Amino acid sequence: MSELFKRVEKRSKTHLHNIMQLAIFTLKEGRRYGINVSKILSFEDARRYPLLRSSGDSLKDGYLVGFIEYQGRAIPVLSLEKWLGFSGEEEENRVLLVCEYSHQILALPIQEIENIHNVPIHSLQKPEISLGEAFTYSVILTLKNQEESILILDIERLLMECGLVGEGEEGFERVNGSKEIWVAEDSASAREALRSFLEKIGLEARFFGDGEELIGALEQMEHPEEIGLVLTDLEMPRMDGYQVILSVRSQKNLEKIPLWVYSSMSNKGVMEKVKSLGAEGLITKGDYPALYAMLVDCLKINRETLQKSEDSST
Repeated sequence: MSELFKRVEKRSKTHLHNIMQLAIFTLKEGRRYGINVSKILSFEDARRYPLLRSSGDSLKDGYLVGFIEYQGRAIPVLSLEKWLGFSGEEEENRVLLVCEYSHQILALPIQEIENIHNVPIHSLQKPEISLGEAFTYSVILTLKNQEESILILDIERLLMECGLVGEGEEGFERVNGSKEIWVAEDSASAREALRSFLEKIGLEARFFGDGEELIGALEQMEHPEEIGLVLTDLEMPRMDGYQVILSVRSQKNLEKIPLWVYSSMSNKGVMEKVKSLGAEGLITKGDYPALYAMLVDCLKINRETLQKSEDSST
């Protein structure tokens, strides 16, 4: 497993365009699943980490099975099997996936990590509705000389359902900007959380399911200067956030539009990468104070104009 993680560590530092790097793993029920390598901090032997039970946890929906001490701090252990509707004891799992989403470090017990695959983004498909909302995509991979459909887990949804991200969106003053915000975001749960926040502070937004949809609409606009801000996720099918940045910054009529990344990929390397491509910066998903401050700064001209208009009418 240590050799496999060395490969993960090496690959996860290469921001390949149009490639999603997936760690393929199994749970006790035997099916293979995928998780984005860029979110993984380490693979750990579960036997080395005693599970600390909590008698009064505050997390929602009962997916918290306890805590472990990881690098000097207590981190939550969340059960994928309970979330997916399976039964069983977490102690039976042999491996812990330690991941980071939106500055939240957590551990996910799994049975076995099998391999790492580079998956072209264009090969990702939306899973069947009948499978529920726990998966972002499915992809066909050849494993052991057989084609198999791999379901990619939506860990962001799990964190939202547990209340670990997305809390604290109340208490902000209304901004009431006059320009529209355009958002590229493929996750339905993330779109709804962001839409709710923007509506509460008085901002209008237009949402697109991926970068290709957003860029296509931008290129059709006669007056793109009417857009106050572009927000883009990074991991999306067809066209990812890195390509969105490159496309916007390479077109003369679009290059002056403020562009920020809104992503759960919050490590230093990603932040440096998006800035080097031309984004103003990166806001971590669920960090509403930082998002609000950025919005006020980007839309301050509109806010000042609106305030003067309101003052003159009173």
